[in-house]
Amino acid sequence: MVHVIVIAAGKATRMAPHSFITPKSLMELESGLPVIKFVIRQLRKIGLGDITIVIRMDASRFFDNLDGEVKLVKLDSEEEFGNLYSAFMGGKTVNGSFLLVMSDHIFELEMLRRVVEKAEKTDKAFVLCLDREPSRKAAEEGLKIFLDGERIVKTDKDLLPVYGIDTGLIYCGERAISYFENAVKKFGKNCSIKDALNLAVENNDVEFVDVTGLLWQDIDTLEDLEKAREIYWEIIRRDITKANDGIVSRYINRQISTRLSIALYRAGIFINPDLISIFGFLIAILGSLFIMLGHLVIGGLVIQLSSIVDGIDGEVARLFDKQSIRGEVFDLLLDRVADVFIVMGIAISVWPLGITEMVLSILAAANVILVNYATQILKTSKIDINALRRIPATRDVRLFIIAICSIAGYPFFSIYYIAFAPLIYIIAGCGLLLLTSKERRALFHIKRTWKIWPYIPPGAGIRIATNNIFQNGLRLLFTFLVTRLLLPPFSDIIIIQRPIELSVALLIPIIEAVSIVYFGSKILIATGVIVEFISFRLVEKLRITTYLIRSIIKDLSYLIFAAVFWCYSWYFLDLPVIGPYIIKLTVPLISIIIIYMVYRITSRIYNTYREVIEEKARRIEDTAHT
Repeated sequence: MVHVIVIAAGKATRMAPHSFITPKSLMELESGLPVIKFVIRQLRKIGLGDITIVIRMDASRFFDNLDGEVKLVKLDSEEEFGNLYSAFMGGKTVNGSFLLVMSDHIFELEMLRRVVEKAEKTDKAFVLCLDREPSRKAAEEGLKIFLDGERIVKTDKDLLPVYGIDTGLIYCGERAISYFENAVKKFGKNCSIKDALNLAVENNDVEFVDVTGLLWQDIDTLEDLEKAREIYWEIIRRDITKANDGIVSRYINRQISTRLSIALYRAGIFINPDLISIFGFLIAILGSLFIMLGHLVIGGLVIQLSSIVDGIDGEVARLFDKQSIRGEVFDLLLDRVADVFIVMGIAISVWPLGITEMVLSILAAANVILVNYATQILKTSKIDINALRRIPATRDVRLFIIAICSIAGYPFFSIYYIAFAPLIYIIAGCGLLLLTSKERRALFHIKRTWKIWPYIPPGAGIRIATNNIFQNGLRLLFTFLVTRLLLPPFSDIIIIQRPIELSVALLIPIIEAVSIVYFGSKILIATGVIVEFISFRLVEKLRITTYLIRSIIKDLSYLIFAAVFWCYSWYFLDLPVIGPYIIKLTVPLISIIIIYMVYRITSRIYNTYREVIEEKARRIEDTAHT
């Protein structure tokens, strides 16, 4: 079992006068839930129960209300010391490795899982959690991590936030305690954890796990506590989702179901998960009946609704700690019956069936059971199925395809999909099962080291990238000169007459679109090298990580690319027969990409500078009052 040391011995002077009354870690995220309780709850959710809390002697009375048993290490309340000394005194009480946690940091479960999983595979003294995309305020105040490739070469709060910052979750191996001791001897009791980390860095004894995109918050001020209370509910919402959710569940269903579940939880309303499972089952049956009776639009919408409701039972069970194997099996059985009933309803809606349609319907009905059966078998064999779940054949995807096809008026098209797509999932599952065997894996293992001579230094890479941008830009320019100046006089010439009439006028936008794809992709690839170089120059000015700068620039490039495609898509409307169908397929898809990219760019910028803007607004408000 992994031991946990929680540091809670700080004086929290930045939260005075509230910290004079109660320790910072006992300030509440919601009514009745102090920060320290939430931290302990997160630790226990993944089986970390051996917890030691390092406190000051005068704070011990506040920990009487903690759930379950925890060990307390009491330090002199009058003595001055840094966070490393607290970690050192706590670490001395355990034998071997331990997980070091800050009592004033909140975090989502996935962050814990990643660092624990990494700890099981490493022999390093420390494993840090690296956030490559912190807000500007967090980047300024956090412990910066400087990298050389994948190796940590220095940690310090005074560094530029080039690569990212530490999140406060640190795995400490068996040698960590010796680094703590050496740092205390060398720098005194007021030293910080970064002093021990830098001693270990000199011996290449520190590595990291990437937790970019996961939610966490360090609470140092009342403003930080206010923000922590905001993201607390988002952390809870993320924690009740499943890591192996399908693509539709992740991006559509869970976005709705988790918010409904959280609303029930915040209101204190508990509904038995079995009742929710039955309710979702009845909605699926109702959707099938609507399709069977020819009410396709309503049927499709109701079936998608059942897919959303299907996630609420498990979410409520996790929120109220009412999970059970019996409930999971009950839900699985109802889902399989509903799936078969839906396939049957679609088949009846297009009755009578030919031989081909009948075979496909039987295969589809079998597949909705086989996919789940294969999933459960792989789970029982303790095989990681996260990669497998990316194949669009899971229940959420199947019901979404049925809903879309029904709303479009062609419900049986979904049967073609369900008859074949799950076969890919099952075949991939068999392959995954075979490859997990060491003997089988050795048959496919190829070890090859790619070396190229002579080595071209980064400066030359910049020159090559710049040349590629100019060359492909000129080629794209000449293509446009040809299509805009040379070809228009011949636009009335018919190139293909049957089966679809294709003239030079229709060919011009096609040539331009293909040229944009071909040359534009080469320009984007070359631009990536330039962006890599520029991002290092912008860190000092913007005070954010190179990862964040590159992400924003990359998303902006995709946005421009998608906007150009959206404009050119309308030219295909003039194509006989297939033109309107191409427009209905491509324009909505590209529009979704554009909307998503605008959302990503604006949310990245907002989340990065939100605290800075709020701080400036607060200063203006204070100035106005005075």
